Amino acid sequence: MPDSTIPLVMWFLIPLSLTILIESAAAWLLGIRTILFYASMICINLMTNPPFCFFLLLFYRFNNVPITLITVILEVMIVLIEWRLLVWVFPQKSKSMFGLSLTMNGSSYLIGVLIQYVLSFL
Repeated sequence: MPDSTIPLVMWFLIPLSLTILIESAAAWLLGIRTILFYASMICINLMTNPPFCFFLLLFYRFNNVPITLITVILEVMIVLIEWRLLVWVFPQKSKSMFGLSLTMNGSSYLIGVLIQYVLSFL
């Protein structure tokens, strides 16, 4: 694999794959079993995760703003955007979709932090 593709995998494909896996597991544990939900969740993550990673990379590389602050701001924005997209697909469940978005993204974020922590020791 050429060196130029390693950042692509590291900054975009791995986080996207882990996000979809973790959020799918969280939804499954919450009792969601419909194909429509999982297809919607994957499409929504395909729309929101790459821009999240891009902005995180951009701030990480070119800005003096603390990365934790940027991450929290971006995560809050992602929760709200994904909530509204879920409501667009499932309009009768607005409140429950907000809780679901918060739970899925919160679990994804916390497990991501745990993975980074563990990897820092390798």
